[in-house]
Amino acid sequence: MLESYFQAYLKYLALKLKRAGMSSREATGFVKIQYIVGIGSICLALCLTLVSLPSVLIVSAPSIVFLFPYMRLNSRIRKRQNLIRKALPFYLDLLSLILQAGLDLIAGIEEILSKDHIHPLKEELTLTLNEIRMGKSRSEAFSALAQRTDINALALLATAIHQSQVLGVSLCDTIQEISDSIRQESFRDAELRTQKAPLKLLIPLIGLIFPIVFLTLLAPIAFRFYM
Repeated sequence: MLESYFQAYLKYLALKLKRAGMSSREATGFVKIQYIVGIGSICLALCLTLVSLPSVLIVSAPSIVFLFPYMRLNSRIRKRQNLIRKALPFYLDLLSLILQAGLDLIAGIEEILSKDHIHPLKEELTLTLNEIRMGKSRSEAFSALAQRTDINALALLATAIHQSQVLGVSLCDTIQEISDSIRQESFRDAELRTQKAPLKLLIPLIGLIFPIVFLTLLAPIAFRFYM
């Protein structure tokens, strides 16, 4: 039972590492690091207990140490996903134009990749093309791409490719719609971040600037009163 749980955890961790742009073979090494960090967090908890620190600190500090590798991994995944989302509309626009010009989907992707620099999306698409060359169908390869990256737009692209294979639906219009939807979503996210910016500025204003202003204004009055 324990071995089956461990294998399931390694499978889950391998998927997380793929989303971070790392090899799934590094899952075992990551588990070893987590094991060492776990022992270190236990030792840290014991040391904090010996010096009689507050219980909140005794619990929180080792927990942060233990979860730090996961937080770093999730941060790397989010950064990689953001880079892919930013580059995806440009790729899809070019792919739509190439398909309209009469090239095949795979030939179009190869043409785009040959002209681009090193990028997470280029790495993922190169891996997808290699899987197709090794015998996977286009639908299976792009579905694996969507699962590997966990990006909704790529899942929509995989569905469109599957429908084009089964039903003979044209990809050009669908790809352009996906590109437009990504841009609209990016604009909405930018608007939301702009609306939240004043609220985020309140924290440094209240915590740092206002006390200095009050001190500057009230210090002379207090000095005269007590003198």
